[in-house]
Amino acid sequence: MREPSVQRSNPTEAILDLADDLGREAICELIRDFLDSLAITRRRMDELLAREDLEKLRLEAHSFKALCASYGFVGAVNQAEAIEEWEGACDSGEISGFITSLFQSIEQHRAGRRGGGK
Repeated sequence: MREPSVQRSNPTEAILDLADDLGREAICELIRDFLDSLAITRRRMDELLAREDLEKLRLEAHSFKALCASYGFVGAVNQAEAIEEWEGACDSGEISGFITSLFQSIEQHRAGRRGGGK
């Protein structure tokens, strides 16, 4: 597996760039929509894994990776990339672990932001 493609010294750089381009209110609404859609995205990924449809799961992970990168969720980008680049047979346990880690990294990032962390 390759090294993660997203390497930022400041994980909020992408979101600040978007805020500059779109305005603070617009970016806040986009982030709220993204966060509101997490349960749906998780369910969709779990369903694709249950059906062992790795090709569609990879596409879903690729699209989600782009969103995570746009909103500064660097840890989630790395996890989504691990799913996207999965090679070999469908190992439901291991892939499920990547999916769980993906969404946990977003929650940890959010908890850190609410708690005043980075």
